[in-house]
Amino acid sequence: MRIRAIFQHVHAPIKEKEYRFILTQAPLNSGLMFRHALLQEIAYESLLRKERLSFHKQVANMLRDKYPKTIARSPEEFARHCEGGGEYEAAAIYYLKAGEQAILKSASIEAVDLISKTLSLSESIDDPIKQDALELQAHITIGAPLQAAKGFADPNVLETYERALQLSKNVGD
Repeated sequence: MRIRAIFQHVHAPIKEKEYRFILTQAPLNSGLMFRHALLQEIAYESLLRKERLSFHKQVANMLRDKYPKTIARSPEEFARHCEGGGEYEAAAIYYLKAGEQAILKSASIEAVDLISKTLSLSESIDDPIKQDALELQAHITIGAPLQAAKGFADPNVLETYERALQLSKNVGD
């Protein structure tokens, strides 16, 4: 996204020569990036909630329209922008995809974290059939990495599979 345009919007009084202390050229001349994560956080936090929502939607739409390979390679980033833009169903689906990718890398703790976001966001889905189907898929997917991360005797593992069984009866085939 156009970081300079966003930053100008947020901090209009900053002079052009001062940008070099805040922004730097991104690798491979792909645009600009903040020199430090704290500067990025300050700019982000100074936005109104409505502006943040709008920017996240713009980034999610741009990724969807122009960079599908980036979404396939890094679904958690796309999910984060969908979530920030209020597209909770899409965010839940892509956090699940990111969790599946983490499982393939044997990153069990990361997979559990990502799929837990899916479970949390699935509660925001209005359609109960879609909600149950996504929640079922998430519970089935999170089971193995949860066992790997916490051990098979952990009560969360049992709860996960019991919830999956209950949802499978609701969802059917």
